Order: sequence, then structure tokens, then C-alpha cells
Amino acid sequence: MKCVIFLVTAVGLLLAASSLLPTDMSTTRANKSASWFVSPSPVGDDLSGDGTWDKPFATIQKAIDIAASGDQVILGTGIYSGDGNRDLVFRGKDLTVRSLSGARETILDAGGSDTAQHRAFYLEGGLDTTTYIEGLTITGGYSSSGGGVWCKGASPTFVNCVFTRNTGTISGGAVRCKGSSPHFINCTFFANHSGSVGSSVFCLASSSPVFKRCLIAFSTGAEAIACLDGTCQPRLQCSDVYGNAGGDWVDCIAHQSQTDGNLSLDPTFCLRDEGDLRLRTNSPCLAQFSPCGLLIGALGDGCQATSVTELEHQVPSDQLRLAQNYPNPFNPSTRIEFAVPSATHVNISVFNLQGQTVATLVNQELPAGRYGLSWDGCYPDGSLAPSGVYFYRMRAGLEVESRKMVLLR
Repeated sequence: MKCVIFLVTAVGLLLAASSLLPTDMSTTRANKSASWFVSPSPVGDDLSGDGTWDKPFATIQKAIDIAASGDQVILGTGIYSGDGNRDLVFRGKDLTVRSLSGARETILDAGGSDTAQHRAFYLEGGLDTTTYIEGLTITGGYSSSGGGVWCKGASPTFVNCVFTRNTGTISGGAVRCKGSSPHFINCTFFANHSGSVGSSVFCLASSSPVFKRCLIAFSTGAEAIACLDGTCQPRLQCSDVYGNAGGDWVDCIAHQSQTDGNLSLDPTFCLRDEGDLRLRTNSPCLAQFSPCGLLIGALGDGCQATSVTELEHQVPSDQLRLAQNYPNPFNPSTRIEFAVPSATHVNISVFNLQGQTVATLVNQELPAGRYGLSWDGCYPDGSLAPSGVYFYRMRAGLEVESRKMVLLR
């Protein structure tokens, strides 16, 4: 097999990246007057860099401070952390901050904690929806409210962003909106936390955030979206709100459930516990299955679907049970049956002798019952796993069971 290496110029990368943006972005930034490039240290350097492609800055704030209203700040692949890459302020400038490689490859880690509170962005000063933040994962934010992003009198547009594992100890784990109406287009909110209200988003003071084709799932501590009072009116369109600890379509978004293409279904992430938020090929959030015929969330498919069937004419089990696969040894596929005594999140994965994950067969909430599934002896990309000894492990809540199987090609 031959490997082909493509050499792409900076201009080519920008053109390629722009062609992948959703239709909402068709009018984005053709008129931007300058572009400033940033790359994490040691590639980027705030002292010797000048913000060009060949000599990028190391911090996002450095580029923002030098940029003029109407410019782009373009982020290379990597993890952005530490001072200069958190608590970012736009100083009233109409800018675009965007990545070249998308949210999976461009991570803004605020690194906040109870003793050192930080968020990714603090946006104020009349910014409107012509200010764009695109293709970033925003994580690690920690504050009393608006752990990831604080919008105060500012209404920027977030496109293809992932908000994950941000904390608002009181409200707004991911985002706080005060007198703001930001737009979120094809964004994923996952595992954000609030100590009281609005685990993903909290609104007050006549805020009306807009969510188009967004995925809000598995947040903890409170409902997905909350409003202080009736002056706030979040609007959701073709969005999936599911599995949030304090409720999904409740509070100020209750009346939008099952309307305008909205849904509440398990998005079936590839490996949610490991942070792989791509979707399985049977996800209801993929374009071919979603109510609006377009992708819901920031990330597309990244792994094969696994069919889990409930066994008919069986009484529910009163204990957790993982049966021996059959046939065993097997080629090309084998069947695994299991039982759960109560509703819980179930993960069944296959590992090789080195402890590496070979395949994840199920990773979803299941009601009490007896189930069966098959493994085709393949990796998630469809290639064949080699002959050998494998282990399959079921994790259901706090309980774990595992068994051995043999694949013979």
C-alpha cells in the first residue's frame, strides 16, 4: 500500500476549511481585512512571532490585542492553556476566532478550579452575531457562573464548537447569558456541571440565546437550560436535549419539546467516557436520521453502530449477568448476551491482551432486561482484528464483569 503525502499551502488550508462550514456561515468573513495566526508553544512565540503563518503567536489574547475589528484570529492544531489562552476578552472588537482543524484537534483548556477560577471567554461590550468563534473545544472552565463562557451584553455566534466538562458552581456550567442573545450553530454541550441551575446554559436579564442543530447531553447537577425569569426566551431548532441530570425539556424550554424538529434521543456517542464525542452510524443526530436532514452537534460519525436487541419472552433478570460468548472460538462473528436488573448506563467493550480497546459494542442507557448483541471481529473502521485472545468487559453503573474469547481467522 502506497502512502500519498499532500503538501498544502496556508492559503489552501484556509480555503479547504472554509468550504466545510455550514450554510449559516456562507457570508462569513469574506471582508476580513487581516489574519493573525496562533500556534501553541514552542511553535508559536509571543516575543519573536509577528502573527504571520511562518511566525505565529503563542497565545490567543496576543493575537486579539493586535487585531483590528474585522480581522480573523486563526488557530493551529493543539491544546491552548495557561495565561493568554483563557479569560479571553475581545475589547469590543468584531473578530472571528477560528481553528484550522476543527474542535477535535483544537482545544481551549481554561484549567480552572475551586482555588483558581478561570473561564475560556469573557465577552461583553456590545459584540453582536457578526463576531464568530468557530471550531473549538472549550473545556476546563470553572467559576461561580458561566464556567466556559460569560456573555454580558454580547451576542456572538459559536459554530461547530464543543463545550465539555465546564463548571458553574452556582449556575451556567458552560455558558451564562446576561442581557445577551448569542447564537449556537452545530454545537455540542456534553458533561457540563452546575451546582444549582442551568448545567449547560443559564439566562437572565432578557437574554434570548438561539440554538440551531445543537446537542445538549449528559450534563450533571441541574437541568440543561434554565432562566432566571420570564424575560428570557431561549429558542431551539432541530436540537437534541438528552440525559441531563436535572431534566431535558424543562423550565423555560419545556414548551419547545417535540416542536420545530427538536428531539430527546440518545445521541449514541462513540466513546463518551473517553471523551470521543463523534457519533455512531445509527445516531439520530446524523443528517440522514435527524428531523431537519442536517447534522445535529459539532461532530459527525466516527464509529460503527452496534445493534443491541432485547431478548423476547424473558423475565427481567434480578442480577447483573454477562454470559459467555458463543460460538467460542469464533470466526467471523460471535454473540454476547447480558442482563441488567435495573435501568443503568451500560458499556461493553472488547480489549486485546495489551489492554487496548479494540471495539466498543454498547455504550448507552438501557432499561432493566436481557439483551443480546454480536461482534463481527472488526475494528471501528471496519478492518479485521487479527486472530488471538480477547477480553470483553461489561460496566454497568459501579459493577464490572469480564470474560475471555478467542478469534480464529
